[in-house]
Amino acid sequence: MQANEMLLELQLAGRLPEAEELCRRVLARTPEHPMALYMLGTLGLGVDDKLSIKYLARAVDQTPLDPCFHFSLGDAYLTVGEHALAIRHLRRA
Repeated sequence: MQANEMLLELQLAGRLPEAEELCRRVLARTPEHPMALYMLGTLGLGVDDKLSIKYLARAVDQTPLDPCFHFSLGDAYLTVGEHALAIRHLRRA
């Protein structure tokens, strides 16, 4: 099973600590893996929003045409009150 599929499966099953650990293992091998960056970003929302934004921004840098990545980054920017950045990414979503 591919890392992307495994990450999604773990998240959908609610096995979030395992998903986070797999993300970290994937990033240790492939530091700019878009899905692992995205998943770490979404898993951290509400816990450490600024760190989540860093992961989500890196995911967007790697996959700039993915509307889901832009939506999540825009939503995270809204959470921290960065409205101009939020609008920019939500428009790309």
